[in-house]
Amino acid sequence: MKKMLNELVRIFLDRNVQYAGEEEWAANFRRNAELNRILRIDKVITKPYGKSLAFVVDKVDRAINGIIQVNEGTVQEMTHIGDSIDDAIVYLFITKMLLKEDELIE
Repeated sequence: MKKMLNELVRIFLDRNVQYAGEEEWAANFRRNAELNRILRIDKVITKPYGKSLAFVVDKVDRAINGIIQVNEGTVQEMTHIGDSIDDAIVYLFITKMLLKEDELIE
């Protein structure tokens, strides 16, 4: 059990830097909540395409956070930046397919 907990702490610390940065452990949740409010995602979150759009916001925020950290010299390399961009593109594609499925776009 202790080994499992240590592994979970390691994963949390590694991933938390990618998402939240160094400033505060929950910074990404606070940023995403504000972004979702500004983008009015709460109006569509109960639909599959709304959830997919929320994932896009999360991945864009993660990419921006990585770019900022590299530019500030906080970290040397953030390999997840490209992965986050790829993920955002995939989620946008999924969003488009879901919107087509619901006949909201052609």
